Amino acid sequence: MNDESKTKNEHIGELAELRDKVSRLKKAKAEPCLPDLDLAPFIDLIEYTNDAMFLIDPETGRFLLVNDMACSNLGYDRDELLEKRVTDIEAILPDNFSWKKHTKAVRNANGMVLEGVHKRKGGSTFPAEISVKFTHNHNNRYMVAVARDITRRKRAEETLQKTYDELEQIVEKRTEELMQANRSLMESKRDLAIAQEITHLGHWKLDSETYEVIASDELLRIFGINREEVTFESLVEIVHPEDRGADIPIFRKEVESGENWDVEHRLCCKDGTEKVVHAVGNVISSETGKAFKIIGTVQDITERKRNEDRFRELMHLDEVTGIANRRSYEKAIKNEWNRAKRSKTPLSIIMVDIDYFKPYNDTYGHAAGDDCLRHVAQALKTSVLRAGDLLARYGGEEFAVILPGSDKGAATTLGEILRQNVESLEIEHSGSTISKYVTISLGVATTVPGGARDHHALASAADMALYRAKAEGRNRIIVSDSI
Repeated sequence: MNDESKTKNEHIGELAELRDKVSRLKKAKAEPCLPDLDLAPFIDLIEYTNDAMFLIDPETGRFLLVNDMACSNLGYDRDELLEKRVTDIEAILPDNFSWKKHTKAVRNANGMVLEGVHKRKGGSTFPAEISVKFTHNHNNRYMVAVARDITRRKRAEETLQKTYDELEQIVEKRTEELMQANRSLMESKRDLAIAQEITHLGHWKLDSETYEVIASDELLRIFGINREEVTFESLVEIVHPEDRGADIPIFRKEVESGENWDVEHRLCCKDGTEKVVHAVGNVISSETGKAFKIIGTVQDITERKRNEDRFRELMHLDEVTGIANRRSYEKAIKNEWNRAKRSKTPLSIIMVDIDYFKPYNDTYGHAAGDDCLRHVAQALKTSVLRAGDLLARYGGEEFAVILPGSDKGAATTLGEILRQNVESLEIEHSGSTISKYVTISLGVATTVPGGARDHHALASAADMALYRAKAEGRNRIIVSDSI
């Protein structure tokens, strides 16, 4: 082989190697670098909701996780969409838009609901309602966004406004065209009924003097009554008793003052179901300023509220054990400290640690370690029975029990019961040097809050007692005398 041919072959080899490097780089770019995040508690909520959902990096605005509905709405496949940022799908942004300021505003407001215009892959756009909130897992913070295509709702609102405008003009200004107006009215009612059925949005009209009510079919469906049953009193009776006292006086005051209202309240329907609705009312006044009719809408938001409640519940539970997490503990101990300080009653904390848990994980594996945590948590939970008590996973293999109103003796007695409960599980532990079964060590601290101290001092005392229990041989309870 001559030098020229050898040089040519070498060039071909170098080109092939370069092409492989480019291919690997493209592949690496297409695969997002997700953080080490356990998304198990959120999978059902994200994947099976009817709305588009996004998990977002708050620092860069990049999508870390999207569901099928998000891909469908925006026309991207999942890999394409995971290469995008929030600003890539927003069709309209202010010239001075700052992602950093936007995330700060969301965090300060503890979540936002806003409207925007999303841009699809093909360039077309659609209006969207976006609910965004911060969440966290371990030490990482993320943004969770739920986006709903509100094209139908916008059209329904436009149709509703157009219908009322047309009806007012026809009735008040064109009485000579009554027959044509009647035909237009019937067509408008059909359009309105379709629009309201799509959006679960019913409407009503009330004469402020006679209290005669005219209600749409969709409003009757939401309230669960027949048209023959519709009166102002019958609608009020369906409002939840706890909400009725708060909302109805406001309603009457707004009618008298000519002011509009916008509230959320519950309904107790005749079939036993409870619903949550968003009610909006506009008071129409005469030239003298006196209210003569009220027009309003009622939207069934029950399903949306259920999803919000479920999300909030997941945010306060430990994903491994199913008991309260550290966030719940921090909120509860602060509240209980302040309550005990006001009432001058004792407050106790028990810190619990599984003995030799690292050797357990090393011996039996992390899956078995998670099972052990769940069994221990349930054993502890069986004896933490009072309504005000709280059992929480404090971190790793450590648990915390908050006992409002319990003195040192009661807390110590409960601690011994907890120790015996775990030992009686007889979970094999060959890596322990003190028992052939899994055991726990406990530290107890009790105080009557007062002075300049805060709840951290109580937790620190319980933690020091736990440290002594471990140092003195484990599988025991030590009571703090330092606070």
